[in-house]
Amino acid sequence: MRNPMGAMQQQMLRRMQQANPQLFKQVQGMVQGKSDAELRVMAQNIAQERGIDLNQFASQFGMKF
Repeated sequence: MRNPMGAMQQQMLRRMQQANPQLFKQVQGMVQGKSDAELRVMAQNIAQERGIDLNQFASQFGMKF
């Protein structure tokens, strides 16, 4: 049985890669080797810079932050 959330994530990643391969590669390099805590801080900082409520954004995808 397939994981629907995992399949959706893979589809989103493929679309992002196709839309802007250079940016996708840059983001991959930024997150590679980071721990969950480091990625969480990175996401919080990006959201704060853009005035986005990260909890509200994550809830749209059924996630808790």
